[in-house]
Amino acid sequence: MSVAAAAYRLRRLPAPATEPPYDEFPVLPVAPVNAVQGTLALTFTLPSGVPAAPTPVLRVVAEPPVEDPADETLPPLRCWADTLAMAIAQILTGERTPGQFRQWTLPEVFDVLARHAALAAARPRRRAALRAVRICSPAAGVAEVTTVVHGLTRPKALAFRLESRRSRWLCTALEVG
Repeated sequence: MSVAAAAYRLRRLPAPATEPPYDEFPVLPVAPVNAVQGTLALTFTLPSGVPAAPTPVLRVVAEPPVEDPADETLPPLRCWADTLAMAIAQILTGERTPGQFRQWTLPEVFDVLARHAALAAARPRRRAALRAVRICSPAAGVAEVTTVVHGLTRPKALAFRLESRRSRWLCTALEVG
C-alpha cells in the first residue's frame, strides 16, 4: 500500500445523535427597571402628588405546563408529540402508509393524511427530518404541536392538535403548509 493510499483510508466514526436537544424555556428572574432614557428622566410628579409615569411591571411569561396533571394515565406528551410528528412527516414523504395512523386520528384528519399520502406516492421518496418540535398547551388535556418537515420538495410547516380522550392522545386537527 502506498503512502498516498494510506492517507485516504476510510475510518468508521460513531453516528451523531439524531434527536435534537430539547431545551425547556427557563424562567429568568426579572430585574426592576427604572423609566429613564439616557440622562433625561421622564418621570415627574403631578401637582396632585401622583407620579406621572407609573412604574413598569415586567414579568417573564413562561409556557404553561404541557401535561395534564389530572390524568396520570396519559402517556408523556413530549414523547408522544415527537413520535406522532415523525409519523406524520413520514406519511408526507411517502415512507409510511396513512393506515398506520388511523387509530390515533379523527376521520377528518385521516382523510387529510390520505390525500397527502396519495400526492407523496407520485414523488420520489426521501427521508423525513423534523426541526424543533414545539408544544403549547392552551387548556388542560389539549396540546398544540408545531414543527418543520424537511425531506419534501421544500420544507413545510406542520401543526396538529392533540386532545386527551380515554387515557390516550388523539390527533383532532392537522395543518400542513
